[in-house]
Amino acid sequence: MELIKGNLVEAKVTKVDNQGLFLDLKEGVKAFLPKQNMHVGKKKKLTEIFSEGYIISAKVLSRKKDYYVLSQKEIEQTQSKTSENKVASKEVKNTKKKSKKESKTQEKSDKRNLKESNSLAVEDKQEEKKSIKLEDLKKLKSFGSMKISVQKKNSIKSLAEEKKQEEEKPEILDIPENFVENIQKSFEENSKKFNDILKRLKEEGYIDEI
Repeated sequence: MELIKGNLVEAKVTKVDNQGLFLDLKEGVKAFLPKQNMHVGKKKKLTEIFSEGYIISAKVLSRKKDYYVLSQKEIEQTQSKTSENKVASKEVKNTKKKSKKESKTQEKSDKRNLKESNSLAVEDKQEEKKSIKLEDLKKLKSFGSMKISVQKKNSIKSLAEEKKQEEEKPEILDIPENFVENIQKSFEENSKKFNDILKRLKEEGYIDEI
């Protein structure tokens, strides 16, 4: 039986020593697995872990004259890399699934936001139409060169019509207080003055008796 370095083999423990394990391969080929090539603590005793007849897996490390030297560290590294690759592959798959799920969720969220945005835009337009009321037009004094007058019947009159109405409207002055009494008093005073002047002129002969 010829083994190449790196071959994975299974062997049966024939003897347990503090330095390592003595093994039998197929077809009576001998092998030895040193303790330093195993993942066993220095303070651990192999006799407490292994016993005769125990089956182990190891890789061929080198060949001596009558036996092969095996190692489990390389196996552990290979298995560790394989395990890491599996974990990495699984993480990639999970990431892809998560990414697809997030993409779908984001797409749904975008559609929902777009729908809400359109709904708000329609509501804004409706509110804008409702906001134009009679009170707002009453507050509007002028637009460009045209004056706007809003009445209850929503009739719009031109500036010329309003001016014509203002001209036709009679102007009424305010009557002062005691207006009639003052006129009567003034009339009596002026009449007395006139009579006095007339009497004096008669006495002096400037006018004749009537």
